[in-house]
Amino acid sequence: MKTLIILIVFLFSGLLPAQESEEWNQWKGPTHEGKSLSKNLLDQWPENGPPLLWKAEGLGAGYSNFSFWKDRMFTEGDFENESFLLALDRNNGKTIWKTRIGPGGPIGGHVGTKSTPATDGKFVYGLNQTGFLICTDIDSGKILWTKNLYDDFGGKMPANEKYNGIHWGYASSPILDGNKLIIMPGGSQGTVFALDKTTGKTIWRSKDLTDSSPYCTPVPTVIDGVYQYLILTEFSIAGINPEDGSVLWKANYPGRSIVCSDPVQSEGFVFASSAYTVGAVAWKVEKNGKNFSVQQLYANNKFDNKHFCIMPLGGYLYFATDRGSFLCIDLKTGKVQWEERRMRGKASVSFADGKLILRKENTGELILIQANPKKYTEISRFKQPDRTDKNAWTYPFIVNGKMYVRDQDSVYCYNLKK
Repeated sequence: MKTLIILIVFLFSGLLPAQESEEWNQWKGPTHEGKSLSKNLLDQWPENGPPLLWKAEGLGAGYSNFSFWKDRMFTEGDFENESFLLALDRNNGKTIWKTRIGPGGPIGGHVGTKSTPATDGKFVYGLNQTGFLICTDIDSGKILWTKNLYDDFGGKMPANEKYNGIHWGYASSPILDGNKLIIMPGGSQGTVFALDKTTGKTIWRSKDLTDSSPYCTPVPTVIDGVYQYLILTEFSIAGINPEDGSVLWKANYPGRSIVCSDPVQSEGFVFASSAYTVGAVAWKVEKNGKNFSVQQLYANNKFDNKHFCIMPLGGYLYFATDRGSFLCIDLKTGKVQWEERRMRGKASVSFADGKLILRKENTGELILIQANPKKYTEISRFKQPDRTDKNAWTYPFIVNGKMYVRDQDSVYCYNLKK
């Protein structure tokens, strides 16, 4: 009887482990890798694609993706050169509220927002391309606090020599971690800042890492039992201590100011890639006593992923190259397992239920393939209807069995469940 009472108390106090949830509340979801937890999905798609549940418009211009909380989903977009944070009904895509972030507009020739909002179920955080960061109430969209990455944190974007010194504005997404909101303003005050998520006050900054802000996002990860943030910039790859912002380890990386793809890590093997002749570098990072050691394993300028996600699965990496092929390589050795050259265009990649979902940059086609390191096996493909003339840079993400595909002002929700 006593055991039964204790069990009941545990159940109602929430102390027992909760059933695995897929609240995709920030960039790349619960795994920080773009991997969906959805199961029992369609083994193949009909000729015209999976069932379209709904299509919605009114998102504005941009490439921001979605975060989710219960019956709501959040994104960003530009309306007449002003950036807005939007809350949508997850059941039909209708706008619930729309809150101005700040001045927006095209930067470097590309219009609209690029960062993805984050939410903890109480607050929603949005960052636009001109460096305006806001925290809003999740129910009403009312602004609770606001910051500017340039004015408040001395933010700095890289000056791209290839394109006459221009840059493309802030694209890194804010990351929630406990009571902290992690942002990357870049600059002499620190590449990375941790803010109190409730007040916006600075908790710490990375005093020993002061590179410009990259276009990719911090990756929370664990190496040799040590929790840390994986940071990639135009000059460095580093592990940052979440407690105080100190640098746990660092290595040189020749990113050349166009660093867009998040780095990945598995079993201490760290991999980073950029385009424009840079390619990829891999390192082995290990903890030796109180310190970390970093050893470069290989470098290959043909592994030139631009901004289309690198998917780690079972010791292998799947990614598109800037030359238009799709690769599977061995993470530890860099050995090419296979290369599909018939892609004829670059593609982003997501993962769900043992399969990879690709979205081609030039045509917007969605392709379902086996996650198989032995060979490239295409299962299905279909073309998104009513395509715009913009590049398809927003990744397809699968959350609770539904695939969300954004094309500028529009979003399509497909049912992938069997």
